Amino acid sequence: MVSMIIDYLERAFNHGGNTGIAYLYCSFRRRPSQTFRDLLASVVRQLVQRSLEIPDSVRTAYSQSRNKKIQPSVGELLQFLQVFSAQFSRVFIVVDALDECESTARESFIAAIYDLQNQHNVNFLATSRYIPDTIAAFEACPTLEIRATMEDVWRYLRSQLSRLPSFVSRNKELQCEIIAEVSKAVGGMFLLAKLHLDSLVGKRSQKAVQMALKSLPSGSNAYDSAYSTAMERIEGQVSDQRDMAKQVLSWITCAGPLTTRELQHALAVETRQPYLDEPNISDVEDIVSVCAGLVIVDEQSNIIRLVHYTAQEYFERTWTSWFPCAQHNIAVTCITYLSYDSFKDYSSHSIHEAVALDKYPLYRYAAQNWGRHGQIDRQDLDIVLDFLENKQKATCAAQVLLEDKPWPVPEEIDGIHLASYFGLDDTVYHLVARGCDINSPDSLGKSPLSWAACEGHVSLVKLLLELGASRDSMDTNWHTPLSWAAKTGHHDVVELLVNLGADKQSRDKYGQSPLSLAARYGQRAVVECLLKAGADIDSRDNNGQTPLLWAANQDHPDIVKLLLESGDESENNPVLSWSATTVNKKDLDTVKFEGCEKYDPPTSNRDRAGDGCLISKNGYLIVPLPEESTDEAAVDWTGQTK
Repeated sequence: MVSMIIDYLERAFNHGGNTGIAYLYCSFRRRPSQTFRDLLASVVRQLVQRSLEIPDSVRTAYSQSRNKKIQPSVGELLQFLQVFSAQFSRVFIVVDALDECESTARESFIAAIYDLQNQHNVNFLATSRYIPDTIAAFEACPTLEIRATMEDVWRYLRSQLSRLPSFVSRNKELQCEIIAEVSKAVGGMFLLAKLHLDSLVGKRSQKAVQMALKSLPSGSNAYDSAYSTAMERIEGQVSDQRDMAKQVLSWITCAGPLTTRELQHALAVETRQPYLDEPNISDVEDIVSVCAGLVIVDEQSNIIRLVHYTAQEYFERTWTSWFPCAQHNIAVTCITYLSYDSFKDYSSHSIHEAVALDKYPLYRYAAQNWGRHGQIDRQDLDIVLDFLENKQKATCAAQVLLEDKPWPVPEEIDGIHLASYFGLDDTVYHLVARGCDINSPDSLGKSPLSWAACEGHVSLVKLLLELGASRDSMDTNWHTPLSWAAKTGHHDVVELLVNLGADKQSRDKYGQSPLSLAARYGQRAVVECLLKAGADIDSRDNNGQTPLLWAANQDHPDIVKLLLESGDESENNPVLSWSATTVNKKDLDTVKFEGCEKYDPPTSNRDRAGDGCLISKNGYLIVPLPEESTDEAAVDWTGQTK
């Protein structure tokens, strides 16, 4: 239906650039990539593509984000949305399946569109199932309830009767009874009609069918009841089919969307076997058929998934009852796959080529997620330890695990680094007990403690320190565990390390302290923690940049304010005695940081920021110097007296 609406809009308003059209398709499978920010970004991108002119302010903001290798913030996207909506005489925004979007993102998006409508000519259409909160948000808007007619349901059921046992095809009265009872129970919902019909497929007599028809669930709990019935049918299958179905459902529920090839390999893995036996790979048709109608294959993406998002919600609530060992079994499967003998011959470079060629379709998922499925039970701990103690296999896994990280990937690691990355306390303890060096550096000098601190694993950081890890170990860039925790925003780890005596004044290769790193990367909670611990607020790196200047340069106004409020107000405070000597005068037109006064440079020498001012690299932040300061006392950006 929505595709027809979009097609109509495209045809009706395709004669000029005066109408903006944007549309979104929400999916429960894509919730991690459909945040409020993602939804805004998609709408903005589509309006930009239809715009005849892109304002300078938007170009500038985009260039700044690109140069910093960061995405525009929510605030910037909202501003862009206002700018582009004003350019069109009319804007249409269409969202399909809004209910499948995560609730917080959904509510924020609706509020943003309503705010847009208050200022511009914006039309908004959304489809959604009946969710009270969502319906309430549209109570002042025209709504249309769309249901399948009874005739539509009858037509569908008649077309599916051939799937039922042969005795049904010979009994017209029974066929009519099935159509009537199922139609009455489903309330116009085709999915329920399908599930109810599926529940009759295995019946072996007319009486069994009629008894099932009398107990068909309806109403608000109809889906849950239908899914429970489907699981009961799965439990009643022969053991091989039952076990495969539960494996499939556990992977889809706990691991997320997988391609058919990924799932085929996952099901073919045999614990403690050193290779994948190709004849053990099941056909996709058989995988789907044993799942009692609960899974389907998306033909476009070749993703195997649950039949509906209500099924996903059902199993997310109940998986511990149906397959309580799912997380452990998935972890063991991943470790077994990563441990195959075929990977001992791959280098840290060639493994990427093999994965890219889809030679080992499960490898990427296994490498990136094996440790996220929880601690391995003791009876299978040896499988994990054997894998981690094989340096070559562990290094290959690390290459794929870290391929999307914004920092260099080490050419060589030890297994303890992987265990530390995933925060596996028990595994790390056993590795150390078996003789692993607790301070073992990877090829970039990063210790297990730094790996754990970087990922925010408080309990493991504490354990490593108790086992004798060096709290101030440095990598090749002189980053300490505290530096990594500060940079990545793990304030609880920062607090632990500082309380246990870690050097809060340490400097990396570029002279940046943990406080400078936290300010640079916008980690406000870490900045607060380090300030309370007495970190040097005026520390300068090799280029003379202080934490305050980094925060200003990287557009973190909340941290700028915090640092200014925490600084020494004496005239000798170098934070307040920095002068920018060359700032483009066009950058002085706007004060970006809330609470800062606009600076009006003197008419003469307007290319100067003016002595006695602190200005970000884009000229946005301006802080007056104490009145006593003079040109002679000021220092430039390198920290030199003028």
